[in-house]
Amino acid sequence: MCSMSLAKADLLHLVYSAGRLRCLHEGQFRSSGDLSPLSMQPMSHLWCPWCITQEICAMHPTTPDGRYFVVKGQLWRCTNPSLSESERQHLVHDLMDARRDVKRAKRADDSIMLKTARARVNAAKVGLGERGPVWWDDDSPDYNRCRVAHSPYADWYNTLDATKGE
Repeated sequence: MCSMSLAKADLLHLVYSAGRLRCLHEGQFRSSGDLSPLSMQPMSHLWCPWCITQEICAMHPTTPDGRYFVVKGQLWRCTNPSLSESERQHLVHDLMDARRDVKRAKRADDSIMLKTARARVNAAKVGLGERGPVWWDDDSPDYNRCRVAHSPYADWYNTLDATKGE
């Protein structure tokens, strides 16, 4: 769950240096070929896992209880906020490795490797609290992947839409 406001999130940038993008948050690097030297790029170009999490929170509204964020009218469960930062980082790292292995398995057309990699993606998502048992303890049902219009969050979301035009 993101505690960063949209205005503050907009201040995060990447710097293009020596043919690579550098995240100003943690100095993570990722190759990119279409930017001019020393250009500043908006949030949509962030690559490090921490910044991607922040970007999602800045781009997509989070429900008032912090359990879900909304993408294209659909609720997606947020990461368990009670995870320590090191635990969360470890799980995000495992998730990214598993996703890369999914891509590799698809490219190699290896169904066994694909099944194993997808199981690792799921395990990381469960560890993060984004899938599997809910991380809250008030017996509220899980609305993960439900349309926000068909959930108890519909009125809240409609209020957001109404304020966008103002």
